Amino acid sequence: MRPTRFRVPAEAIILLACAGYLASLIAHGRFHQDDFRAYRMAAGEFVAGRPLYFVTGPESPFLYRYAPPVALGFLPFAGLPNDVAALAWYAIDALLVVALWRLLRREGVLKPAFALAFFATIGVTLERELGVGNVNLLGLVATLTAIALLDARRTAASGLALAGTVLAKPPNALALLPLARRRPAVALAFAASLAVLAALPLPFYGAAGTVALYREYARSLADFQATYGETFKYHATTAGLLERLAGGAGLLLPRAAWLATGAFVSLAVTAVALVRFGDAPRAAWIALALVPLTATADTNVFVFAAPLVWWLLAERQRTRWPRILDAWLVAGLVLFGGNWHDLWGRARSVAFADFGLHGVGAWLLIGLALARPDSTSASRTMPH
Repeated sequence: MRPTRFRVPAEAIILLACAGYLASLIAHGRFHQDDFRAYRMAAGEFVAGRPLYFVTGPESPFLYRYAPPVALGFLPFAGLPNDVAALAWYAIDALLVVALWRLLRREGVLKPAFALAFFATIGVTLERELGVGNVNLLGLVATLTAIALLDARRTAASGLALAGTVLAKPPNALALLPLARRRPAVALAFAASLAVLAALPLPFYGAAGTVALYREYARSLADFQATYGETFKYHATTAGLLERLAGGAGLLLPRAAWLATGAFVSLAVTAVALVRFGDAPRAAWIALALVPLTATADTNVFVFAAPLVWWLLAERQRTRWPRILDAWLVAGLVLFGGNWHDLWGRARSVAFADFGLHGVGAWLLIGLALARPDSTSASRTMPH
């Protein structure tokens, strides 16, 4: 009689890993959740009709740089004690990692070795995301949910979910293109939802105050680009990589020109993916992977490339690849997710980030996805 094999669900392993990381953060005095604290403070300012941007003084580490309506979503946390609110948001983030896992399994189940490779690759971005309490995980899960809703022919709900993510991360508008190509009605639902959400400040600020608020929001985005333009947050973007390459060749342009070029490249590559793959989910995964490459962004924003990493590993699991493609995949995965501080040490880790190598890795993965044919003759397509 065979002994019963006990299997621990992947979801339980994920939650245990998140709990272990939380314990490590607390033990080392690093559980700050700075980004979450910015959202929480902004929620209180929002309902009071007070300014949201360019806060100075003791609040300066917690600058709010997101669209005004995003702050309103964090109002439920405003009345909680700081530590309780931070722990509650961390728990939500941990559940979002589980949700990400379950949504990605729609594209194929990874065997343990490939699943381990997946988490090793995106581990750095997840570690950063969980540590600061940003909204990238929420935005990614909401985008994948929008795709699932479109599969279920719930166009209005899909447009609403995507509108919420674009308010938080404007470059995520790239994900609208693959969805709208198959079902143009989702673009109308997206536009209507975006208009309604954008109008949420009106009861609190009035018409003139709302216009002024969005002007301050635009200024805060420009300030962010200027503040972090000489750091790894810019160097890993398409604009930063191009500027460094062109600078070595003696071509000097204003920073704004490089950022515009980077945005154009993202649009162009998304268009190429749409022409090449049509309704296949791969086009959406490429568009999402371009989100962190489009504008100055921290390491955790690269979590948007997780679906592309999953898809590539799932494809490699299905079929044997030529050695050159295997080497291409490994190089992309290592550069994208290999900057483990504890492994390389501080000096090497800083150099890794400063050279924007995770951005180079992202482009290698995008290039591989564009070059690699599907392992099956018929790819899953989004429904009409």
